[in-house]
Amino acid sequence: MKKTLIILISFLLLGSFLRFYQIGTESFWVDEATTALAIKQYNTKEIFLNLYTTGRILPEHSFLGNGDFPVYYLGLGAWSNIFGISEFSLRSFSAIFGVISILLVFLISKELFNEKTGLIASFIFSIHIVMIEYSQEARLYGFMLFIVLLTLFSLAKFINTGKYLSILAISNVLGIFTSPVFLFFFIFELIYFSYIFLKEFIKSKKLKITKLHIVLLGLVIIYLPLIYRMFNFSIAGLRYSGDMSLAKLAKIFVQFNAWLHPSAELLSKINGKVFNLFSISEWIAVLSVVLISAMLGAFFVRSLFNRNKRNLGFSMAALIIPFMIFFAALYKVLSIFPSNRYILYTVPIYIMIASFGMSTLTNKKLAIVMSVLLVSSSMPLYFYYANPIHPEYGKAVSYLESKAQATDTIVVNILTVILPFDYYSDKLSNVYGVFDANDLKNIDINKKSVWLVLSTKHADQSGQIRTYFEQNYRAIETKEFFEVKIVHYIR
Repeated sequence: MKKTLIILISFLLLGSFLRFYQIGTESFWVDEATTALAIKQYNTKEIFLNLYTTGRILPEHSFLGNGDFPVYYLGLGAWSNIFGISEFSLRSFSAIFGVISILLVFLISKELFNEKTGLIASFIFSIHIVMIEYSQEARLYGFMLFIVLLTLFSLAKFINTGKYLSILAISNVLGIFTSPVFLFFFIFELIYFSYIFLKEFIKSKKLKITKLHIVLLGLVIIYLPLIYRMFNFSIAGLRYSGDMSLAKLAKIFVQFNAWLHPSAELLSKINGKVFNLFSISEWIAVLSVVLISAMLGAFFVRSLFNRNKRNLGFSMAALIIPFMIFFAALYKVLSIFPSNRYILYTVPIYIMIASFGMSTLTNKKLAIVMSVLLVSSSMPLYFYYANPIHPEYGKAVSYLESKAQATDTIVVNILTVILPFDYYSDKLSNVYGVFDANDLKNIDINKKSVWLVLSTKHADQSGQIRTYFEQNYRAIETKEFFEVKIVHYIR
């Protein structure tokens, strides 16, 4: 027991370091800026009223949709009252729950499988680059992951001991009011307990109502007022088009295992498919991601052939059911933004199952596998910390504050990018966001001087916005930051 505790603490310390390292160095990206701007502009009471009446933390921006729920934002608002609204502060809120999640992964794996599986899973989770990345975002994903893991832990304890029902109820309520995507996990819970209920009914021929059924009925009743909003919310990104492909599905699968944030140079080589120009370190980074994915995928499959299948079916259902329902319901979102961020809480379940597959290895073989995973993870982690991840909106705003005149017009080629501009500057005026060239007709553009801010790969893919300015103005100055390009046009 003492040895297990020491090992677990070492994993928690490692995971803590990786989640807090350089956490405040980069600018907020668009979604984080949405969070930060809301915390900056509104107090806790106002945030609650905004969410209750409009479903948006920024009610003045209707393009953001109406899918915001209160628990995360109220918690973050209270946190910011103590620690402020800097990049470090707001992201640290997520990082803390990311660290606690390491402990929950151990406890859940131990409860469902065994202690050895718990240690393996907590180690993999602590160094998992995708789990680290979302623990460093001022968004609800890391917090949501914690809530689902808490729910899963109390669910596992209730199944095995009949206790923890109150924690199960509380964590479900928190999940319900944290994000619409918790619904997919709640449906899994309903399906699982319906299966148990029917199984017991067929066996005993008696209809037995328990406290569990009362709790589940209460949770369903709580959900009812939210159903209309959840099935009628809008997403700004859906204005863009995208088709599902094998490459996008592969990306989603890889993110269950690892990921790579390449340098600008490596990304250019990958897009140009000039693999012969890869350096040795670049090849190692790419192949490391492939190796991690292959290893975890193989051990995931191995777990299916484990003789001790205790709770394996439950774990597989917890992984597959929420993901498949999400995939069917929000297929369009995945076709445009192929990522598992919206169903992030299935990733640790996948890790736990793969860890269960590893648990049958001898200690010597397991030590080798764990060492390979650690070494293989080092290069992707190095690329993650060494290369910029988010667009440098803070630097772009500072540049425009020093260069643009008060009468100049600033146009950003995606409407949502005005959010980081609003957060980072109280000085810039005449800032307009557009989705396409048609939106330019509704803007009072300065006839003499205008600044065009180009950002994100999804915006202006046809180049119509850029073409409009090139046909009507003359470019005299260009400044580039990471994923942000500023062009100054005059007549």
